[in-house]
Amino acid sequence: MRRIILLLLMLCSVSLAARLSDPFDKKRRIKPAVPPNEDNAPSVCVTERDTVVAEQYAFAELQVIGLLEYADSHKVIFSAPDTRVFILHPNELIARERLRLKRINRNSIQFLRPRSGQDCTIMENLNLHF
Repeated sequence: MRRIILLLLMLCSVSLAARLSDPFDKKRRIKPAVPPNEDNAPSVCVTERDTVVAEQYAFAELQVIGLLEYADSHKVIFSAPDTRVFILHPNELIARERLRLKRINRNSIQFLRPRSGQDCTIMENLNLHF
């Protein structure tokens, strides 16, 4: 009988320790390093950590050759005039004009670009429909 009680106490302590170190506990998750954009103002300014895909080409030279969609992941495949292929993910920059990919749908792609030169305060949408 003592063995059963000791075994139960040991199992309870192990399960309590496992519960306290649960990595999926919502109360113990770390806050994201970048705060969300509360005012929903589009940001297209290039920071040091942003990379530009196909920077050597103008956007008019690139062609959309496909869309990849898997679960929640969306990607756009572009082709350059010299048969190079580029894969673009949402929120990445493309071409000399540094257009930021905002949204990918089944029948359209939405980019953000500065309205006047490199001024990041006034943004406009560029939509490609197919």
